[in-house]
Amino acid sequence: MNQSNATSIIFDLDGTLADSMSIGLDILNEMYLVDRVITREDYERTKNLTIKAIFKEFGVPLWRAPQMAVRARTEITKRIDEIPFFEGMDDTIKALAKKHRLFVMSSNSLVNVQKFLELHNVREPFEQIYGGAGIFGKAKVLNRVVRQHGLDKAKTYYVGDEVRDVIAAKKAGLRPISVTWGFNGEEILAAQHPEHIVRTPAELKNLFVKE
Repeated sequence: MNQSNATSIIFDLDGTLADSMSIGLDILNEMYLVDRVITREDYERTKNLTIKAIFKEFGVPLWRAPQMAVRARTEITKRIDEIPFFEGMDDTIKALAKKHRLFVMSSNSLVNVQKFLELHNVREPFEQIYGGAGIFGKAKVLNRVVRQHGLDKAKTYYVGDEVRDVIAAKKAGLRPISVTWGFNGEEILAAQHPEHIVRTPAELKNLFVKE
C-alpha cells in the first residue's frame, strides 16, 4: 500500500465497533439512579434526544454525569469480555484494511480498547490505537493521530456513533461518517451534517470498497 496516497479511516469504539449498550444499561440500573429499570426500549426511544434531554427524561440530575462516567468505565473494564463486536463490522474492517490505513481513537481506556480488539481477533488491521481521548478532547487526539502518522486530512475520515464525534471530526478538519447503530439516532446525527450516514456495516464498507 502506498501510505502517502491511502485513504485513512479512524474508528470510534463504543457504539461503533463495540456493542456496549446492554452492559451500559446494566451498569446504570445497578446505580439505582431512577425508581425503575431502564430498558433497551427506553434507550431506543431517546436516541434522538440531547444528553441534557435524556437526563431530564429519566429524572436524573445532570451533575451525576461525571460519577456515572467513572462508574461505567470501571465496570466496563471488569466486563470487557462480555461486550460483542457489532455483527458484520469484523468483515467490514478486514475488507477496508486491504487498501486503507485504519486506526481506533476512543474515549474508552487504551487497556480496554486493546483488550476488546484482541478478544475479537481484530487488532491486526489497525495501524495504531488511541484511548482515553475524553481526557483531552477528541478533536485534539484526532489531530495528534493525523500529525503522528502524516495523514492527509482531505483523505481522513472519522467514523462514530455520536453527535460529539461529528463535532470533533469537523473541528479537527476531518471527514465525519455517522453510524446509526450506536448511541445517537439518525435524526439527531443528520442535524450535524456528517459527510455520510450509514445504517449497516455493509453500507460503510461500500463507501470505500467497490466490488
